[in-house]
Amino acid sequence: MSEKSATTRIDIALMNKSAYPEHTDKIELVQTHISYVFLTDNHVYKVKKPVNFGFLDFSTLEKRRHYCEKEVELNRRLSPDVYLGVLPVTRNNGDVTIGGKGEPIEYAVKMKRISMENLMIRLLRKNRLTREMVENVANRIALFHREAASSEEISKFGSVDVIRTNTDENFAQTEKYVGKTITRSQFDAIRNYTDDYLNNRTQLFRKRIEEGKIRDCHGDLHLEHICVTEPIRIIDCIEFNDRFRYSDTTADIAFLAMDLDFNGRRDLSEALMDAYIQSSGDEGARNLVNFYKVYRAYVRGKVTSFRLDSHDPVSEKDKEEILRIAQKYFALAASYVEEEKPEALLGRRPRLIITCGLMGTGKTTIAKEIAKIEGWAMISSDAVRKQLAGIPSTRHEYTAFEKGLYSREFTERTYKRMNEIAEEFLRNGKSVVIDASFSKKSERDKAYALAKATNAEFTCIELVCPEQKTKRRLTARMHKKGAISDGRWEIFPQQKASFEKVDEFGDEEHIVVDTSTPKQESVKQVMDRLGTRNSPAVRNPQMTTQ
Repeated sequence: MSEKSATTRIDIALMNKSAYPEHTDKIELVQTHISYVFLTDNHVYKVKKPVNFGFLDFSTLEKRRHYCEKEVELNRRLSPDVYLGVLPVTRNNGDVTIGGKGEPIEYAVKMKRISMENLMIRLLRKNRLTREMVENVANRIALFHREAASSEEISKFGSVDVIRTNTDENFAQTEKYVGKTITRSQFDAIRNYTDDYLNNRTQLFRKRIEEGKIRDCHGDLHLEHICVTEPIRIIDCIEFNDRFRYSDTTADIAFLAMDLDFNGRRDLSEALMDAYIQSSGDEGARNLVNFYKVYRAYVRGKVTSFRLDSHDPVSEKDKEEILRIAQKYFALAASYVEEEKPEALLGRRPRLIITCGLMGTGKTTIAKEIAKIEGWAMISSDAVRKQLAGIPSTRHEYTAFEKGLYSREFTERTYKRMNEIAEEFLRNGKSVVIDASFSKKSERDKAYALAKATNAEFTCIELVCPEQKTKRRLTARMHKKGAISDGRWEIFPQQKASFEKVDEFGDEEHIVVDTSTPKQESVKQVMDRLGTRNSPAVRNPQMTTQ
């Protein structure tokens, strides 16, 4: 302990009910590698341990006080009613109390106790975490990111040099765990992937800085820190090191996506990212999410491994569990690296797929399914259009046909931006699906030229559907919460009249699919024609009909 608390075991002293400023019938102690967390009937008191890991320094009483105050300040951004303040832990005539008289020997963050049953991790374990809940959380995080502070100083933390500092530190601090919680092959594969990614994506990271995507984020977004209540409360952000909180917004949301993967719910992880990108309009997040998932899984493996070196007593049973969890995180990081291998390493050229068709014919549905089955990137014209306009993706702009956001000029900007995003994927050997109408031959020609310029295979998937069914879909979409598209039946005839027939491609590059059939049949038809390696029935056995 510190110089003032060396003779006091805080973990023992604060198990005394008389130490608290209000009555409590019970006290529960939960430990992390950096904190003692005491749960009373109605409150939570968190006391920081006097540890110094290099990236985190709580070694003096004054530092612990400073970081307690900073924790309250930062966490009030997402949970203003939960973080109540900082109280001294005092010792007076041998008695240790919180907020009492006497010499401060520690400081405690005081929080209102929230329902543990509503934490995402509890809901998930009880199979009560729904897609709608995950989407609501994604929307809340997207709003937080839009409002989070950004500055020239913060933006520096998005540079390759700073990111490399973080990743190099991770590898240096985990070298001693090789053969314990991480295998040599995993360690080398993840380090090589990380170094190659940073060396070859300098322009991508620079663009994120230019787009203002480096923000004062949360830094520790995972299932145990999010309470699905009204309003949603997100707690326990990183306060001890700015460089772990100042980050690309994708690094923040990728933590939660990774945690869902870790807990066996890739379906909810995909739903989270889809909803986040729709709400934020940040299509560029798709370029980086896998990289940051690798990073986040590795960090969790690292901090879990640190617990093996704790000065606190650890039973053999607990040690085995720590080993298992750390190994699982590192294995997950390695699996992301394997998934990220470019098509060239798998003996294939990357592929550019564009959807084509009238509104309501199922373009987005099919594009999402193909991208999910194959692990390909997907770019949405609806999201890109609204991102360019600087408005939330879920805000509807019901303008007249080819007016406002849908004018010829703005549509050209949208397609140009989609091609730029797609080019980044293709030049790095990754396949991509562009979800858009591509109603003009000139739009399709530019996509085709992009495929040729990047040595990518090209496929145009044209979706068709009987008009009565299309009308029902468009009508239903108008009332669907979170829908991003502005397509509606009243402008359908005008789009149909202006649509330019697709006759410029050969049969090998053009697939026509009638989406009036159940979704799994439409997807299977596309996959069979594409000749891809994954079967929808195997990869997504629970696909429902449209």
